[in-house]
Amino acid sequence: MLDEKKPAILLTAHFSNWELLGNFVGLNAINHNHKLHVLYTHMHDKDIDNYVLETRERGGMFMINKDISVMKLIHMLKGGAHIALLNDVSGTGKMIVPFLGKNATNMPGVAVMSILSGAPIIPICSYRLAPFEHEVEFFEPLTMPDSNLNHDERLRLAVLECNKALEKFIRKRPDLWFWLHNRWRD
Repeated sequence: MLDEKKPAILLTAHFSNWELLGNFVGLNAINHNHKLHVLYTHMHDKDIDNYVLETRERGGMFMINKDISVMKLIHMLKGGAHIALLNDVSGTGKMIVPFLGKNATNMPGVAVMSILSGAPIIPICSYRLAPFEHEVEFFEPLTMPDSNLNHDERLRLAVLECNKALEKFIRKRPDLWFWLHNRWRD
């Protein structure tokens, strides 16, 4: 599955049962004496927020507030951490790159973390096959753009690679994508 001695950035989306996917990877990490760190946005309802956090932590996920500095995440990766995030949302640091055939706002953080830490980005998803039956798929690590490119172009191409990875499993099973975020803002 994952090499517990090497850092990795796990890239997924609000796709199929991402909570079950997190539990699967998190508990496997614990069984191999490692941790799965997951970036998390707190919910407005504190009771629901506490319930979700407790449930995820019981599932082997170590939750990290999304407001943590990128440099701290890079430091964690350089120390061998596995960090997972759902990257199909729009946010600050907006970069316009195609997603599903149309220009969309993107968060470049995952690409920045990979470029600066050297950690590979590994796309991962689960497919619902039937009630209570899921299949987890780990994809090959993304190929990062040439380090000889200028910073902006290298970052743009890395974000584009992330989008292409998400598109692979979304296009395969669009019925499993739980999309709530306006990626295609004017």
